[in-house]
Amino acid sequence: MKVECNFPAAVMMAADRIKSAGGRCLLVGGGVLAALDGDDPKDWDIEVYGLSYNKLQHIFSTEAPKLVGNQFGIIKLSLDGLELDISLPRRENKVGLGHKGFDIELVPDMDEEEAGRRRDFSINSMGIDIHTKVLSDWFGGLEDYRKGILRATDPKTFVEDPLRVLRGMQLLARKAKYIYPNTMILMNGMADTFPELPKERLCEEWDKLLMKSDKPSVGVDFLVDVGWMHWFPELDALEDCGQNPDWHPEGNVFIHSKHVVDSAVWVRDNTTLDPFWKKALMYAALLHDVGKPDTTVTPSMIEQGLFPKERLWTAQGHDKAGEPLAETFMRRLTNNKKLIKAVVSIVGNHMQPFSLFEKGKKSAYERLHRKVPLDVIGWMSKCDSCGRPDHMPGHQGRCIGDPDYEHKISKKVFERYSDIMNEPAPQIIGGKHLMEAGFKPGPAFRDALRAAHDAQLDNPSLSEDDLLKVAIDQLLGNITEL
Repeated sequence: MKVECNFPAAVMMAADRIKSAGGRCLLVGGGVLAALDGDDPKDWDIEVYGLSYNKLQHIFSTEAPKLVGNQFGIIKLSLDGLELDISLPRRENKVGLGHKGFDIELVPDMDEEEAGRRRDFSINSMGIDIHTKVLSDWFGGLEDYRKGILRATDPKTFVEDPLRVLRGMQLLARKAKYIYPNTMILMNGMADTFPELPKERLCEEWDKLLMKSDKPSVGVDFLVDVGWMHWFPELDALEDCGQNPDWHPEGNVFIHSKHVVDSAVWVRDNTTLDPFWKKALMYAALLHDVGKPDTTVTPSMIEQGLFPKERLWTAQGHDKAGEPLAETFMRRLTNNKKLIKAVVSIVGNHMQPFSLFEKGKKSAYERLHRKVPLDVIGWMSKCDSCGRPDHMPGHQGRCIGDPDYEHKISKKVFERYSDIMNEPAPQIIGGKHLMEAGFKPGPAFRDALRAAHDAQLDNPSLSEDDLLKVAIDQLLGNITEL
């Protein structure tokens, strides 16, 4: 079968060099699926046959290639704004535990079918010859893709790599509709291998689920179905946490959280938020209520006399209670301190727009803005509101882009954001004031200046001397703790 697609000049240039050197190259991976859909591939993974790794390095030596190394046989190129991953077919033999527990052998003259067999799912085991545009499909990937089926390419080798289960999580939400029954059984039997996975690989798959799928909830449900959710206990606990049926007729906190993260997709795809904060928002939307299981008042608590009946199904303080749980979840996936801090901050402050709505002063919104940008927390508030499927007739709690949907709380947040951006409150106390007071600049200045600014926002009538005293007291306190 020939695929109707036009490859960019940079790709053809690379392919021509490979052909001139005696090699043959196939487009593999996600780029094949994009080409089959008539889209421009975003991932350019090119597998080369008939050339050694040294030869491959040589023919691209003028392009400043980034070498991943002989073990993996991958060369990364940046050509005309495109990122190309050029690799050799390889044979992988399981020799130890973990995602990296493989003995890898580069085999330039490997049969193409054998090379495709090592890939995870049939839809990822196809290849397109870049010159002839002929599709090679040895394992029924095209039919599976058309039917929306995710099926293991080779059941014998599939179980050797536990990362394939999390790849299934995000691919089901992005590229398929069903998991082949036998593949589901394989995945279920791999649950004990989760601890072998390095966190950076976990994060890659979660990022793809949250940042590329139209309904991340599909992948979240998959983890439950495949028996892997217990490895993410912060989410696992949500399924047994009930809610007030008048406020949340959709059901438990797990169901609500899935609605919210699906709603956040609209924000991800249709707003001008900074890309970093879009990612933080997606994770926070999923995790925003992880503090509820520890703070929700249940009927049994009422029966035991632990709380008055008026407190039934309330979860006071769940936002702050969720901070350490959100941090634990994120630390399981990444060492990115900036991202972790941002996600935790959104989770810990997601109820603030509600609390400030009636009587919150501009200064209170300014303080909140210093913790989380108000445009971000405003969208978080609106997504949270959309977590109820009966929020408005026909709305179904899914798409916050409905122009008829008025959410007064987030609207006020956005208004305050506009005010602050147009007329930011000047910070009266700066580093020069502390230096004039005899202190040497250092990391502790940041907390001292923040404390002074917070005091300024809380009480605009404070004098410069009063604010300087706040900063110095904070500075001396930090020094004492050290």
